[in-house]
Amino acid sequence: STLTFLDDRNVYPFWSKEGIQSNLQTLSSLYPSAWNKIYHRRYFNDIQYDAGLYYEDHPVFYKTFAQARRFGFTPDPAYLHRTRSSGRITADGSRRCIDVFTVLDIIESVLRSHYPYHELRPILARIQIRLVWERYWVVSNEEVKYQLAEGLRMRLDRLRTTRDDAMRL
Repeated sequence: STLTFLDDRNVYPFWSKEGIQSNLQTLSSLYPSAWNKIYHRRYFNDIQYDAGLYYEDHPVFYKTFAQARRFGFTPDPAYLHRTRSSGRITADGSRRCIDVFTVLDIIESVLRSHYPYHELRPILARIQIRLVWERYWVVSNEEVKYQLAEGLRMRLDRLRTTRDDAMRL
C-alpha cells in the first residue's frame, strides 16, 4: 500500500509532520522522479524540463531541491502508474538507458553550484549508484547492462569512491 511505502524509514528517514528538511542528509534519500512530486509553480520561473532528454524529471528535482528550504508530503495517492505501458525506456533494454549518464552530469553540475564539493562526494556517489542500479536491474540487454556498470565504475573512480564506500552507500 502507498501508506506503508511512505512510512518506510529506510526510504524516507527524515520525514516529520513539519515536512522534509532540504539538506544534504535528505538529498540522496528522496526519489528524483516526477511520479511522486507536486511542485509549486514558482520554481518553474527559472527551471524547465530539458526537451528530448530521457529522465528529464531528475535534474528538475535536484534544481528545486537546491532552492527549497523544506518539502511537504502527503500519504494520499495522487497518481496512477502503469508499469506495463509500451515505450518505457527500461522495458526493452533500449540504449536510451545510457542517457542516465547525461542526467548525472547535469545533477552534479547543479549540486556543485550549491554545495561544497568535499561534502557532495559521498552524496554524488550514492545518487549515481542508485540511479544506475535502478536501470541496471530492469534492463535485459547484456550490452546495455555492461555499459551501465562500466559507466558507473568510471564515475565512482572519479569521485574516489572505494568498493567498501560503494557497498556502504
